[in-house]
Amino acid sequence: MTRNTRQKEAILKVLQGHRGHADAHWIYEKVRLKMPRISLGTVYRDLKALTAEGQISEIYDGHESRFDAVPGSHYHFRCMECGEIQNLAGKPDGEMDSKASAKYHLKISYHRLDFYGLCPACERKKT
Repeated sequence: MTRNTRQKEAILKVLQGHRGHADAHWIYEKVRLKMPRISLGTVYRDLKALTAEGQISEIYDGHESRFDAVPGSHYHFRCMECGEIQNLAGKPDGEMDSKASAKYHLKISYHRLDFYGLCPACERKKT
């Protein structure tokens, strides 16, 4: 793992202090409050580096990337109304990997599973 620069440390701190899963522009705006000279390009490069180093994880839905301060394997819930992404407690089911590996004769390293629905706030708005 490479050492963290001041910029990477600031990005990591902002992300760890955020309950949700932020996109690069949101992170950039927050980091800029403390480091006005940081560029959006630096934020993108450092997010990519932090992801590659395993310090954070990236969630890409085909349209945009969001970043998660929890780097390990875990499931997510995405609200179909407001787009909020939440981490779900517990470890992913490793047995699912073993079964799929055996059934399809593949070497599966991990899997990703996201749940979709309405968060409590959006559910209340619908009723």
